[in-house]
Amino acid sequence: MENLEKYIQDNLEQFNCGEMPLGHQERFMAKLQTAQASNAEGTTPHKVHRVFSRRSLFAATASAAAIIIAFFITTGSPATNTDEYTIAIHEVAEEMYIEEAEILMKLGEDDHNIVNSIKSITEEAIPLSEQLPAELSQEKRAQILREYYKTRTAALKNFRALAHSNEIID
Repeated sequence: MENLEKYIQDNLEQFNCGEMPLGHQERFMAKLQTAQASNAEGTTPHKVHRVFSRRSLFAATASAAAIIIAFFITTGSPATNTDEYTIAIHEVAEEMYIEEAEILMKLGEDDHNIVNSIKSITEEAIPLSEQLPAELSQEKRAQILREYYKTRTAALKNFRALAHSNEIID
């Protein structure tokens, strides 16, 4: 390591021979001024990002719930058995989002690892309802979705129990 430092010091002109890209210094100074201003206000960009990510997490879960509910409202079904499955799925999905909201409300600002873990349980890039083949009957689709959300809700409950046992949340 000392040899590397000595080599760099002895050959400094080789490392600083190129021109900086156009506008690099201005962009750097603007970022520096923004960071200094936010530090003077007491908010760091990291804190702002955590607040923003928590808000976006709630927005994402709410939109996912809305998509799931809209899917089942628009596809509808004449069979009463399927209606019962649909209602059950809505209840399980709602339970999952309530569980998530309760955990997130109890978290502190520095718990972004926990928030990321919760995101991995609740968020989905493509909702399962969109991935299921159209050939499946409404009843089978509802059954698959219900089991899917039950599993995710159970994972959140396990996460909450683990967090309680480690005293991460009250």
